Amino acid sequence: MTTPPIAIVASIVARYDAISLAVRDTYFALKACGFDNVTIFAGRCDFDDVSAIVVEDVAQLLMARDFLDATLILYHFGIYHPLFDALLVGNGRAKQAVFYHNITPRRFVTAASHALIDRSHAQLRNLQHADHLWPVSPFNAACLCEEGFAPLKIDVIPLVVKKPEIASLAVKPASPVQVLFVGRGVVSKGLVDALKCFARLREEVADARFVIACNTSQSDPVYLGACRRFIDENDLAEAATIIESPADEKLCELFLAAHVLLLPTQHEGFCVPVVEALRAGAIPIGYDVGNMKYVCEGLGRLVPSDDVEALTQTLIQTASQLRSAYQQPKSGQIVLDRGPMSLGEFDQAAARLIQKYEFEKVAMMIGNRVARLLNLDFHPSTEALRSEILVLPDSEMRERNRSSLNRLPDISDWEPGGNLTDMMRELKQPICIHRKSWEYAVCIQGLHQLGCVRDDAIALAVGAGSEPPLFYFANALRRMVATDLYDNDFCEGTPAMLQDPRSFAPFPYKEDHLEVRRMSGDDLQFPDSTFDFMFSLSSIEHFGSRQTQKKAIDEVARTLKPGGIACLITELILTKGTDREYFTLEEIDEMFIQHPQFKLVGGSLDLSISASLIDYPVDLINSGFPNKSPHIVLKRGEMKWTSLSLFLQRIG
Repeated sequence: MTTPPIAIVASIVARYDAISLAVRDTYFALKACGFDNVTIFAGRCDFDDVSAIVVEDVAQLLMARDFLDATLILYHFGIYHPLFDALLVGNGRAKQAVFYHNITPRRFVTAASHALIDRSHAQLRNLQHADHLWPVSPFNAACLCEEGFAPLKIDVIPLVVKKPEIASLAVKPASPVQVLFVGRGVVSKGLVDALKCFARLREEVADARFVIACNTSQSDPVYLGACRRFIDENDLAEAATIIESPADEKLCELFLAAHVLLLPTQHEGFCVPVVEALRAGAIPIGYDVGNMKYVCEGLGRLVPSDDVEALTQTLIQTASQLRSAYQQPKSGQIVLDRGPMSLGEFDQAAARLIQKYEFEKVAMMIGNRVARLLNLDFHPSTEALRSEILVLPDSEMRERNRSSLNRLPDISDWEPGGNLTDMMRELKQPICIHRKSWEYAVCIQGLHQLGCVRDDAIALAVGAGSEPPLFYFANALRRMVATDLYDNDFCEGTPAMLQDPRSFAPFPYKEDHLEVRRMSGDDLQFPDSTFDFMFSLSSIEHFGSRQTQKKAIDEVARTLKPGGIACLITELILTKGTDREYFTLEEIDEMFIQHPQFKLVGGSLDLSISASLIDYPVDLINSGFPNKSPHIVLKRGEMKWTSLSLFLQRIG
């Protein structure tokens, strides 16, 4: 797409500065989403991999050609800078949005910085001139609301956290217990409190180690000097080490070695080190202030602010629990704010949590909101899709006449009062948007439409499990035969279905019309030309090898009467690439549509789908709740897939 020019305004873009890194991430996120005309304006820029123009003051900014041409101006605000006065007028026509990083409270800075903080709060009023405010955390959003900004203009977009590499707490050496502090040596970061806690921990755990990764260039020399004296006066020199301004590679090593991140900060607008700790397999411990409870999400231990004793006891308890958990990996647990969990459970929960801060997800959020602000269609995910997949704006899909029975599911299929929603209601399906409900409904609708559902008909279901259509057809047909291996207690193919199908029925049915048999799909124990129609819903692709799957389709053709209909709903890969559990479009064509005993009926393939479903798939690996609604397009890694309905008639 041809993209409008975008200007990003920041105070500085410097190395080792959190807001500066967010500015760079915004720049590259926009680029990744296809916005190719992006320029950064700042009073200083230390990077040569971005398109940046250094401006000395707001007057120079307001006269810059690329600023005047911008259709959208994005600001990153966290401290006073003259350039942010441009918010008052913009360039006269561009939309304006502000990433808000919060202002450190006056009480947490030295007297020399009070005037700067006061000017920052005064300049905060300029944000009233923005069209949208994008705080980087829920806490920052709450702060904006408290300042009187309209909630409808506020939308959280988190920061990107991509380091260190993801690691496991469960596989770290049990000893020595490694405690890490990351931050500036200033009052608000609580390093003195952390040292007091560690001194007590050493009395309980003699081999405990404390590493302090301190950005000394942005520290208060007086405060940092007091911390050094505490180490000396309490004989901690051998156990507590201050590493001054470690490079990124060294800092990553420190995180990966740590069991605990001890950070008794007094104010956090986001707190990147917590996410970095969770990536590295370390437990955050600190005060329940600012954004800490939001960023930890219960996967740490937080205590009331300034309660050094509670913080100390929490640190000692966590170290003790870690020791026990390493000694008894199957039964040992650590107690976190979310509750007790094993080391492995902590790793799994942390892996899910940190996904929201991955570059790809944050970039998608930024691209989507920019497009919405500029009233643009935005489909960045389509680049990885098969070209045959027709991604359309949601509004167009709502109005599209999708008459073919051979199609992808779409959220428009849940139209109130529609045939499919009425059928889902009749089948007693849950009140949510889920592709399995769609499979059941489109199967029944299609078989009705093709004239298969008659009171003298005999039908077969392959890989049937305990699906609701079985009971529906038992009421509508002379005989409904369900086949499956029925050998898994933990899925639809549970052995209990063989003995008591009535317990799985969503409504009363003619019990003598349903026959449930244990049978493999590639070896159907029925004579040729037995059934009037059959169905198999998202099963055949899971039958094993492609050879076994092909044999199962041959068996379906063999046991159908000539002219009989097979409703085969399977799972189609929407992106490029292959997978043994799902089919590519070429495999669908070869195995199903071009099968010598079948022809496609009920319309040609309709591969249209709403853009929102492609842009926001359900991530089966990293989602804390994989049955999120709408549960239509699914994702595993870079692969996306969904259901595809096929209605095939036996020929010959």
